[in-house]
Amino acid sequence: PMSCTGCSSKFGLLTREHSCPNCQFSYCAKCLKSSVLVPKLGKERKVCRNCFEALSRANTGKTEQREPPAALQKRMDALNNRSEARDSVPSLGGGSAPHIEEIENRLKKLRQDSKDVIPIHADIEDRLAKLKDVDVSYYRQPPITVYASRRTDGQKAGDLFAQVMHEVAIDKRRAQVIKATTDEMERRLERLRDLSKDSMDADPQGTNEEAPSDAGELGVASTRPAEPSQSAQKESEPKDEPPIDEVAQLIGRELKAAAEDAKKGLQELQKDKDLMKELSQIKAKKQGKKELGDGSDSDDSAEADAVVARVLQEAKLEEQEELEELGFDPSGEEVEELPWCVICNEDAVLRCLGCSNDLYCRRCYKECHDSEPHQTMLLKK
Repeated sequence: PMSCTGCSSKFGLLTREHSCPNCQFSYCAKCLKSSVLVPKLGKERKVCRNCFEALSRANTGKTEQREPPAALQKRMDALNNRSEARDSVPSLGGGSAPHIEEIENRLKKLRQDSKDVIPIHADIEDRLAKLKDVDVSYYRQPPITVYASRRTDGQKAGDLFAQVMHEVAIDKRRAQVIKATTDEMERRLERLRDLSKDSMDADPQGTNEEAPSDAGELGVASTRPAEPSQSAQKESEPKDEPPIDEVAQLIGRELKAAAEDAKKGLQELQKDKDLMKELSQIKAKKQGKKELGDGSDSDDSAEADAVVARVLQEAKLEEQEELEELGFDPSGEEVEELPWCVICNEDAVLRCLGCSNDLYCRRCYKECHDSEPHQTMLLKK
């Protein structure tokens, strides 16, 4: 059985259990003798000794009035005097109070007018719709416009055929330009070989010091590509077709660029000491084998061809390395396009013709695409 919290006597038939109204602990009747005002109940009840002492101190503390410190009292007096001085200022001016009220009213009106002037997003959309004479939903929910082709099957086939013929004509012109350029380069190479042979035959006492002079003669010969280029252009043009200005201009530019490249290549060959050394060795071998007959000439031309082929191969490798550094694929293989959205990598359903044929899903096109209408088409899977 439980016992009293104050005197530890056990509760029974003669000793009844009572509860303190303040702390709610169990006490006997002997321990609950003192009466005091309980704040919880708002009435005076009998409580235990601990609660009686605590409540008695609280009640006596409330009744006592403590004076504030002197410093705090001085500060409060100064504040009161300042507020009284402010209140007395309008009354000194006579008719100044209505003037102040008028200024305050004007200030409130200006603030209210500034709030009304600032438009919200919906008002801007309404104004734009009225200016362009369209529905407001066009700006609030931009539509996804898919333009359907109105051409007939015959028109589509005709346009496709015309496009193919145009591409074939471009490829044909390009092949003609490439063939003309190749023929011109071959003629120039043959001319360079003939000049080198003539120079070696004219001077049988050829040494290493004569190599730069021969290269200079070759450079003079390489600066005359006008007449062969015109002949190559005439040969490359078909006889049954009239001359085309665009093709002529393109061929002229290609031949001019080829002439400049050949000139630069010849200058680089002149600077290449190893190559000039090999050419001088070939000339020396030719001078030494001159007594053997015509077979030596064929051997010398074969050696010269081998040297030229090696130089061309090195130039081709350097050009491929430059293309790889610039990010181009020398093989020319096309990269397969993946049917994914350019934003979220989801399956694309639309192709925007106004955005470089980018692919979009419906959600990204609606939320992230440009507000201006672009022509689109459905992506065929």
